[in-house]
Amino acid sequence: AGALVVQLAGVTAVGFVLGRLVQGCGIGCVSVTTPAYLAEAFPTACRGRGVSSFQFSMTAGIVLGAVASWAVAFLFGVPGTLEASAARSGWRLIFAASAVCSLALVALCRLLPRGRALGSEASDAAASGKDLDFRLILLVVSVGLCTSLTGIGLVLDYSVLLLDRIGFAGLDANLVDFLVKCANFAATFVAMTLVDRLGRRPLLFTGLVGCAVSMLGLGLVNWAADRFGLSGDPAIGIAVSVLFVLTVFFFATGPGVISWLVLAEAV
Repeated sequence: AGALVVQLAGVTAVGFVLGRLVQGCGIGCVSVTTPAYLAEAFPTACRGRGVSSFQFSMTAGIVLGAVASWAVAFLFGVPGTLEASAARSGWRLIFAASAVCSLALVALCRLLPRGRALGSEASDAAASGKDLDFRLILLVVSVGLCTSLTGIGLVLDYSVLLLDRIGFAGLDANLVDFLVKCANFAATFVAMTLVDRLGRRPLLFTGLVGCAVSMLGLGLVNWAADRFGLSGDPAIGIAVSVLFVLTVFFFATGPGVISWLVLAEAV
C-alpha cells in the first residue's frame, strides 16, 4: 500500500512522505514479529542461527535492491548526467519492485503455520504470574537504540550520494554501493555461523567497537577531502570504499544480527 501511494504521489512531498510512512509502519510490524516467530520455531541450541536468518534475508534483499538501483541508473540515467525527465522517472520502478515483493510475501504468509507458545518455560512463567523484568526491557531498548546510532543507515542508504560527493561518477558510485551491500550480505552469513559458538555478547561488543572506529575513519577522511580539496583523488575514493565495507562488516557481524536476537529472546 505504501509503495502504491508513493507511485501515485508523483513529486508531491506530502504524498511521498505519506507513502513512506505507511511503508515504515509495515516494516516496523514485520521487524518485530518475524524475529519472535523465528525464536518460537527454532530450538535453543540453534536459535541464534535461526533468528539470524531474518537479517540474512534482509541483507540479500538489500543486495537485490542495489542491483535494481544500478540497473535503473544504467537504463534511465543519473540525475544531472542525462535527460532530467528520464532520470526522474527511474525511481518509480524501484518502488514498484518493492510493491511486487510485498505482495509476494502476502501470498506466502498464507503457507506459514501459526506461531506457537515459547515452550514450557514461558507457560510456567505465565502461570506463576511473574512480573516483567524491566531491566531486561531496558537492555533490549538500549541495544536497539545503540544499533540505530551506529550510523549504518548513513552507509547503506546514502552511500551513493557520499561517494558521488567525493568524486565518483554516477554509475561508479552505484557499483561501489553494490559491493558494499554484498559485503553486508557476506558478513551476515559469517555472523550466522558464529553466533551460537561464540555467544551474543562477544559479537555485539566487537561489532560496536568496529563500527565506532570505522565511522570515525569515515568522518576523518571526508573532513580531509573537504578541508584540503581532495575530492576526486583516487586514494580518497579507495579509503572511503574500504571504510564503508569495514563498517557494514562490523555492523553485520555484531549489532545487525544480535539486536534482532536479543529482541526475540527477551519476549
